[in-house]
Amino acid sequence: MRKLVNYFLKGLVILVPPLVVGYVAVRFFLSIDGLLGRYLRNYLSIYVPGLGLIASLAIVIVVGYFGSRWFTAKLFAKLDEWMSKIPLLKSLYSIVKDATSSLTGEKSSFRKVVLVDLGQGRKTIGLLGADAVSFQGCDDLVPVYIPQSFQVAGFTILIPRGELQFLDVAPEDAMKFMISAGITGQ
Repeated sequence: MRKLVNYFLKGLVILVPPLVVGYVAVRFFLSIDGLLGRYLRNYLSIYVPGLGLIASLAIVIVVGYFGSRWFTAKLFAKLDEWMSKIPLLKSLYSIVKDATSSLTGEKSSFRKVVLVDLGQGRKTIGLLGADAVSFQGCDDLVPVYIPQSFQVAGFTILIPRGELQFLDVAPEDAMKFMISAGITGQ
């Protein structure tokens, strides 16, 4: 019986990661393909799965091309400026823009990895956000993001810069370590 349990657990370790990644990849593909795919189905007599994805990628590439040209770059900058001024939408717009810039590597959100002393010999690893906080009364504090393990969530603490110990670790490696709860051993 013990061997069966061990085989079952070994099978889980082998099967679950590729199945989860495959499921996420298929769901991502279907959602991106469905953005334009549902419209293309109405206009084309034959629809090939993936055509919506290809059309979406083509649109993004074309927008990126025109966004890097002098005239249209100014137009996109005006659109960006306009979106940043709409009262209720500007917060959401700036968050999405910063997150997108961070994911594409255009803007590095976290430049440094820090060790935060929690007291009583306990420490945690965090990612330094901005170099300063501009909230009233927080001038000597810096934001440190502490991700939670096994999920894409976390919290931000404000802490005096002098209390931080800077680590010589790439933010990507630190994030892998923190999200995996230290299992990766990086």
